[in-house]
Amino acid sequence: MAPSRCLPEPAVLQRLLAGAGVRAARIGEESLDSEWIHFDDGPLPSGSSPVVAAAKPAAKVVSSPPPRSPPSPEPTDQKLSEEVFGSVRGLGVEQRLQKLVSWLVASTGSVSAFVADLEGLPLVNRNTPEPYIVAIGPLARAQAEIARFVPDSPPGTSIVELDHQNMLEVVWADTPIGRLGVGIIVAEPLKSTQVTRIRRVAALSVVSRGDT
Repeated sequence: MAPSRCLPEPAVLQRLLAGAGVRAARIGEESLDSEWIHFDDGPLPSGSSPVVAAAKPAAKVVSSPPPRSPPSPEPTDQKLSEEVFGSVRGLGVEQRLQKLVSWLVASTGSVSAFVADLEGLPLVNRNTPEPYIVAIGPLARAQAEIARFVPDSPPGTSIVELDHQNMLEVVWADTPIGRLGVGIIVAEPLKSTQVTRIRRVAALSVVSRGDT
């Protein structure tokens, strides 16, 4: 630490302290560079106390992280319906389901998607082998059995590993016509935000004609 510019030269400081009746233990460049200097080793006037010069610690600079951007709000049902089905009103359920599958393929990069009922009967299919769709029946029954032990649980998803590269993920969606299985072949599990949006679009797909 560099000597303080507020202190006089060592010889001058020694004369001043001697005149005050105080004898310094150490005065010199070494003591000025130390963190503190203690002056004693001599009789002190009545009511006096040793002199201690303390170095102030350096101020700490704490940088705060930049504020996080708030998450983007989820679109309303009307905005989501326009995004998936377009602005044309009066589409039938089959046309809406076809658009749902096209939206799934475009938004996830998959080449295979389908929608089936709980018995494994396909409502619409895009390049999915039939055995995968039939598997919806056993998967739905297993999901219902699990729900007995976990009451009030959301519909959830089911994942079946197909090979070392792909898996079948089924998003269960409660709709006005009952629970449906929306299946898609993916390389890794869907994100929770994707699952939520798929569930919403599936429900919008089977609303009455002209409702949106």
